[in-house]
Amino acid sequence: MEEWDLLVPCGKTSLVEIKKGSLLRLTYITLGDGESMEHESVKLFLKKEAWKEKRMMGTLDTKRIPQHKFNLFFNQNFEVSHDRTQGSVHYFGFIKKDSQGASTSHDASAAGRKPKKPNKNTTFKFG
Repeated sequence: MEEWDLLVPCGKTSLVEIKKGSLLRLTYITLGDGESMEHESVKLFLKKEAWKEKRMMGTLDTKRIPQHKFNLFFNQNFEVSHDRTQGSVHYFGFIKKDSQGASTSHDASAAGRKPKKPNKNTTFKFG
């Protein structure tokens, strides 16, 4: 697993390309440098190829919530954008490159153990 990050400047949409067999875990989004010191509410958007329009995934605030933790997993390409007027938004996470496809060395059934059930309250998979 290796670290991943993306800086999205204002007014831009960035395509995140996921190679086949890889998995991206988006863990943290923060406001980057901005020229304005005024209070600003920034909406974060996400768009996948299967969706006809972008969807709001959260809101950051320059004074109260300049950062947010996530636990989102992606195995397909997606686009991120925001509505910040001055400055950028920084996305952080980890990417796991899986050369074996769906079977991994962490497969619980291969080790003779029962697989753990995911906690449905904290993990969301868009893909």
